[in-house]
Amino acid sequence: MIVPIRRRSYKLKLPSLIKIFDTFHTSLLRPIANDLLPKQRIPPPPLIIVEREGEHGEITLAKEHEVDAVVDLRRVRRKLVYIVK
Repeated sequence: MIVPIRRRSYKLKLPSLIKIFDTFHTSLLRPIANDLLPKQRIPPPPLIIVEREGEHGEITLAKEHEVDAVVDLRRVRRKLVYIVK
């Protein structure tokens, strides 16, 4: 819990085991990161190999991923990149 004390200082609720002063200047505080392990990469799910029949009757193998939802869409180096869940 953060309580503003003055214009540039905040009082933090710290665990009782920590024996330090509980008021900090804003230059010492940062917002919490959403990703707790920022350098850890989650491997992509395994590919699904699907046989498809083309326009002229030929059979081709296609690699697919199962996607729950499209979360975001970005343009990276003139290509569309889909952020999926």
